[in-house]
Amino acid sequence: IPRVTSKSFAMFSDDQGASWYAGDLVDAGTNEAQIVELTDGRLLMSARQNGGSGRVFASSLDQGATWQPSFTGFTSTAVMEAVERFEPVGADGQPQPLLLHTRPAGGPVTARTNLQVMVAADESAPGGPTFGGNRMLFQGYAAYSDLVAIDDQEVGVFWERGDTGHNQSSVYTRFNQTFLQPSAGPLGLIAHE
Repeated sequence: IPRVTSKSFAMFSDDQGASWYAGDLVDAGTNEAQIVELTDGRLLMSARQNGGSGRVFASSLDQGATWQPSFTGFTSTAVMEAVERFEPVGADGQPQPLLLHTRPAGGPVTARTNLQVMVAADESAPGGPTFGGNRMLFQGYAAYSDLVAIDDQEVGVFWERGDTGHNQSSVYTRFNQTFLQPSAGPLGLIAHE
């Protein structure tokens, strides 16, 4: 049986959903992709890699119709991760555009453990943003995750966790901007529900 390598693409509409089009495939073997719009209008795709240990990223200059050559980002487990825009209001009263990315950071038990939220404040690099400022959301078994910006104050994360394995239950967690500050400790983590 021949092995099929999956690749990611975007479905898009330019007429408020009356018709839909499939964009070109990203050049790398990927799946379980998410897309976010950068402040300059480019789209950034973050995709699960089919092989290797690096998260795959690609950008589009034409709303997902075509994709620039992909590149390998941070070290990552092959798993569904999330990328989302969050724009909290800064001290000057203006929105501060941030990109958030979740990942199981791994550790001594298995690779699908220790769920982190990473932050990118600078989206201007030609290849895309650099994620850092890792904040631990949960230490223990954790796998698939998805993010939602609730408003300019809070973010929600829906994710898999467990006591003896990585997908025994689904959890919804909320946090605010304070949680993303490295010096904040656990403050700002509102609830695991």
